[in-house]
Amino acid sequence: MTCTVRFSKITISSADVATTRIATTEVVSQESNVYVGVWFHHDGELLEVQDINNNTVTCSNVHDESLDAITLPLNLVENLVKAFGR
Repeated sequence: MTCTVRFSKITISSADVATTRIATTEVVSQESNVYVGVWFHHDGELLEVQDINNNTVTCSNVHDESLDAITLPLNLVENLVKAFGR
């Protein structure tokens, strides 16, 4: 889910995050259940979303942060979060 604050689009986990912290907020629609910090399983690894840029999600391994970050398509991560997310 995203909201726009002073011409900057930011990713939020729920409408409550925006509506309770910003005086005048209009939440239009939910775009995705993927947000920075969400964990999900992929190829036997537990990953955490580090960044979302357009339709590309950068993730890190939760158990071994020394591993290189991986990028996945947003639609794949969205499906994985729905199925195996926390």
